[in-house]
Amino acid sequence: MGWAQTLARPGGMITGLFEAGSTTKRLELLKAVRPQATRLGFLMNATNPGNPLWRLEAHDAARILGMKLAIIEVKDQSELADAVDRMGSLGVEALAIIPDPVLSSNAQIIAELARIHKLPTVFDGTLPIGGLLAFTNDYVYLMRRSASYVDQILKGKGPGDLAMDQGKLFRLLVNLKTAKELGITIPPSVFCRADEVIE
Repeated sequence: MGWAQTLARPGGMITGLFEAGSTTKRLELLKAVRPQATRLGFLMNATNPGNPLWRLEAHDAARILGMKLAIIEVKDQSELADAVDRMGSLGVEALAIIPDPVLSSNAQIIAELARIHKLPTVFDGTLPIGGLLAFTNDYVYLMRRSASYVDQILKGKGPGDLAMDQGKLFRLLVNLKTAKELGITIPPSVFCRADEVIE
């Protein structure tokens, strides 16, 4: 998005932590739990400035997985029900939710709507009741790393001289109760990677 010159030396007055590569992993997880699926849904907040990057990563991942991708954008909570209905009418067989504050704050509503349509879901952040999977940054790690940035800046380092951190540690959460409701068997390749299993 042009905020930094390079990851190693962002320049200017910016540095920090960001999420990279997780969209591909989320779509891979959906394909693993629903291997017969041919069309994946991707729910996005229409006002997120990172959408061009999320779209690019999602399309690349879908192509590699041999899947078709349906992207639906919403502006607020009032559009969620229609968006998930559209996913159903488009033949979507599993749903990924982009990491986004608006969508994360409505994760429970999205999970309930997806259950009505029998759609397995993968979220960012916490796993809402009724959600199937969450693949998320390890926020404890990110908080610790952010403290080190604050420490270095307070000691006189310029933000633009501090390498940006791509947040390489992730956590996988699996809800077996939702899997049972949806008639999905979590494959060993996913189950053995889970950091938390909800029964």
